[in-house]
Amino acid sequence: MIYQIEDLKNITIEAREVFELSSSVLVTVNSAKSLYNSIQETGKNTLDAVQFWKDNKEIAEIDTDIKKDFKKDLAASQEKLENLPDELALQSIDTVTSINNIQKELQTIKVAQMIISQ
Repeated sequence: MIYQIEDLKNITIEAREVFELSSSVLVTVNSAKSLYNSIQETGKNTLDAVQFWKDNKEIAEIDTDIKKDFKKDLAASQEKLENLPDELALQSIDTVTSINNIQKELQTIKVAQMIISQ
């Protein structure tokens, strides 16, 4: 086939010019296709970069929300810790009162048992 093309190319000057012109057209088309592919790849890379930064911004916003939640939880925990001594004191007083009441009832039961046994 290559020999046939060479033979056709060599038949006339016009044929030679047509083959050279078509060769130039093919080179130009290939260059245009390469340029188009390059532009398309650059566009894809640009979109990927934009998406990456957009995703990172959303992640940063989520991180900010998480940090805010942690700060709120920390503040609530600090407040509970500050109130803890008072709460423990109240519970201790309640416990001591309960123990005293139980001791009184036990003493009453013991006195009642002593009276019954006599």
